[in-house]
Amino acid sequence: MLPKLVTGMLIVPFTWFIVSAVLSVSNVLTASVIQLPVSTILKAGGETSGFLKDPIIPKTIIYSK
Repeated sequence: MLPKLVTGMLIVPFTWFIVSAVLSVSNVLTASVIQLPVSTILKAGGETSGFLKDPIIPKTIIYSK
């Protein structure tokens, strides 16, 4: 009984460490994948790219029938 208890006490923290490491890696990969289109747009347009620097917010919306 005692060896199983000690084994369980050692396995549980390492299991949570593995889960935490997988979540950390997935967060880093998600952030890098999201950043790819932004860096591509800025690279293609240079520093004068107006796509991200000059947002266009419509003031009026016209619906046609």
